[in-house]
This record gives sequence, C-alpha cells and structure tokens, in this order.
Amino acid sequence: MVIAWHLSSSGSAPWLGQLWRIDAGNLGVRIFFVISGYLITTLLLTEHARTGTIDLRRFYFRRACRIMPAFYFFLAMMALAATMGLVSVSRSALLRAATYTSNYLGTGWTLGHSWSLAVEEQFYLLWPSLIVLLGVRRSFMGAAIVLLLSPTFRGIAVLSGDWPDNPRYSFECVADALATGCLLAYARSWLWNTPRYRRLLERRAMELWPIVILMVAVASARWEHFGAIAGLTLLNIAIAVWIDWCLRFPGSRVGRILNARPIAFVGVLSYSIYLWQQPFLREGHTLRFPLSILCIGALALASFFLVEQPMLRLRARIERGRAGRRRVHAPL
Repeated sequence: MVIAWHLSSSGSAPWLGQLWRIDAGNLGVRIFFVISGYLITTLLLTEHARTGTIDLRRFYFRRACRIMPAFYFFLAMMALAATMGLVSVSRSALLRAATYTSNYLGTGWTLGHSWSLAVEEQFYLLWPSLIVLLGVRRSFMGAAIVLLLSPTFRGIAVLSGDWPDNPRYSFECVADALATGCLLAYARSWLWNTPRYRRLLERRAMELWPIVILMVAVASARWEHFGAIAGLTLLNIAIAVWIDWCLRFPGSRVGRILNARPIAFVGVLSYSIYLWQQPFLREGHTLRFPLSILCIGALALASFFLVEQPMLRLRARIERGRAGRRRVHAPL
C-alpha cells in the first residue's frame, strides 16, 4: 500500500490516483505498526513466561542485527548517490535518519520514509524496558493509557492547528497503533474466551473484514477531525481484529493466499523493499511504472541476500557461541 501510494503521488502510475481516499500510505504503515506491536510483545511475553524476566541486552542485540545493517547500508548508498548528483540528500538529513530522529526532524523526500523506522526504534527502546521496570500487568496498563493519549494529542493538533512537529509522524501521536498490537498479544487468549468476540471471529463473513477496515480508513481520511480523535483508533482496532482472525484461521481462503510462497516471500523481503522504494518514487523524478518496481525489487533482493541474510547468520553464530559458553560455565 505504501508503494502504491507513492506510485500514485509521484505520477508514475496515475491509474492509482484514487488511493488518496483511503490514505493508503498511512494505512499500510499503520498495519505494520499493529503487526510489529503484536509480534514484538508476543516474543517478549514468551521469554518472560519462560525465564521470569527479559534479557534487554539480548533483545537489543537481536534488533540491532535485524534492522540496522540494511538501513545503514541504504544510507551509505544514498550518501554516495548524492555525491554523484543522483539524489538530493543533505548531511543533516543523513544524520537525522541515522540517529532515528527523523519522525521529529525532517529529512526531505529521499529519506522521508525513515520516520516510521524512527518510531519503530523508539518503540524498541521504550517497551521492553517498561515491561522490565513495571512488570507485565502494569506495563500493559500503560499501553492501554496510550490508546487514550495518542487520540488526545492528535485531536489537540487538529483543533489548534499547532503541534511541535507533524502529528502524522511524531511518536506520541502514532504510538497507539503499536500499543493496540501490544494489547492484542496480551489479551488474545482472554478475547478468544469471550463468547461475543469468539462468535465474531468464527463467522465466515470475517473474510470480508477488510471492507470494514477500508470504510473506517475512508471516513478517517475524509473527515480529519473524526480521524484524529476516533477514526484512527477504530482503524487500529479493526486491523488488530483482522490480524487475530488471520492467525486463528490459516486454513481459510484468505489464509491460503497469505501463506502462498510468492506472498510469503514478499513478506520476508518487505523490509528491504520498504527501504529502497522511496528514491525511485520521487515526484517529477521517478521512473515510469513498471521500471520503477523492477529497480526497487532488484535492489531489495541485493540488500536482502548481501546484507540482511549474512548479518542474520552472523547473529545466529554469535548467539550459539554465547549459549555454549553459558553451558560450559553453568554450575553442576
């Protein structure tokens, strides 16, 4: 959805021009945030249940190996391209992107998508530490409070026309999407045991739930005040319900599509695709469709196989080495 939105706004694919009605780019990133909150929290809760705590050093090591190499490789290539006059990137923009502060400090188009990576890194920094400091139950009470705070901040920004930075990108105004995913991970078993919720998920009509998501997205994009104060919150919840349904019913027609090898491979490649799509979809300087997509795909594949995969293998070797040393030094 992000790429389709940028294809439309750049003029590369004018036939996608109606995507503004659902704010497709924002919707795609919001789905990512809900998924991320759910996935990261599930991993943290599993570790906490097994060990009674969370190894923050191991968590940050794993996240750094997963996220940073591909991102910094992308930034290095953009810096090189800038020296050759191929893209417009300032030193300050590179610094802001590299320090994950671009959701508060602008970077220009080429690195503009780094705002969502900044939000994600800020989430990684805060959420596991909050669970360690406050405990599981209190930390999730904090996540629930975020569901009230973020719409409040967005509402103030829309009604007053003033906010320290763009509320579309600032962490405090988008954190409720992440918090919704976190709460789904925490309350998923309880929700399933709630008769009304379970009956909802067991209906065959749930295959059409994306229509509900799109309707809420249209209303949020059309009426800015509604979207800021209530629409985006409802959108987060609708996305979370859809994620839960997909996970519980992988044998459905939708599940079979999502589990198809080509779709799954795009999912595996999605981080590199997201990194490399921005430079090729700049308004007035973009390649025509489908050449832009082919270039994005080629560079995403190169990043995945030459940077991401080797770093993940290195991470696995380091972790095996650490596990081996712990076994050697363990008391008899």
